Amino acid sequence: MTLEHAMNKTINPVVLCVDDDPDMLAAVVRTIKTAGYHVLSAESPIEALNNLGNQSVAVLVSDFEMPEMTGVELAVRARDLQPETVRMMLTGRNTLDTAVGSINVGEVFRFLSKPFQPDVLKREVAAAIEHH
Repeated sequence: MTLEHAMNKTINPVVLCVDDDPDMLAAVVRTIKTAGYHVLSAESPIEALNNLGNQSVAVLVSDFEMPEMTGVELAVRARDLQPETVRMMLTGRNTLDTAVGSINVGEVFRFLSKPFQPDVLKREVAAAIEHH
């Protein structure tokens, strides 16, 4: 790891948010930005994977249900690109199967429900940054 990379991780960690719903994505991005992190956004898993291929990302916050691939499939591919990226799932699909699959298959750090509470999202992203 270069010194610049190490400093970037501690000074201004990058959080990548992915959701195919533009309004939800804007709300998530706005909430996380208020915590002082550098936030990237993607409206599709493919766009998110392109970001992961081009920049170091500390935390990935992904929707579960998206047209191109599920959030779990994205988490698996993200892990292949950047194993150190901490993966979080944000979804309105609050089933035990969804949670278990996210955690076991995608090695997701946290599983959060929509609609989200801004303070909870900020706290969990901070925990993910610390875990990173």
